[in-house]
Amino acid sequence: MKRIAVFAAAVTLLLILAAGFFAWPAIRFLHSLNVQMKTGQKHMDSITESDVLVCTSPTETLLKNYGTQTAERHSLEAQSVPADLQKLGILRVDIYDSNTVGYLWLGGMDHTYLEIQRADGSNFIFTAHYNDKSNRVIWPKN
Repeated sequence: MKRIAVFAAAVTLLLILAAGFFAWPAIRFLHSLNVQMKTGQKHMDSITESDVLVCTSPTETLLKNYGTQTAERHSLEAQSVPADLQKLGILRVDIYDSNTVGYLWLGGMDHTYLEIQRADGSNFIFTAHYNDKSNRVIWPKN
């Protein structure tokens, strides 16, 4: 009886260790997604009026170079994202149309990105998309 109890405890311990071994990569992956999402949220929440002026210039350049009148969408993948945007943790830049650029921190299951849309002439609307269910206009301030 004692041998059976020891054997059962050893098997249980091995199963727990094996489950942890196989679950650890998934846990690390989910943690990295959460960190990336929080990085984007923190940056979007900290945008000031002076940042708005800095962000509009590259946005205008991207719209001029890639924006079209059609519904065609262009993406700058990680290797093409400018270094200053990579430092902010931005993984991809999407040009949706002739007036809208998205700066993406996280895509896939949840999307965390800053959408900058040209409203008219030189006025822009900044919308922070925290995930697929939550967003808010951060510029112009109401």
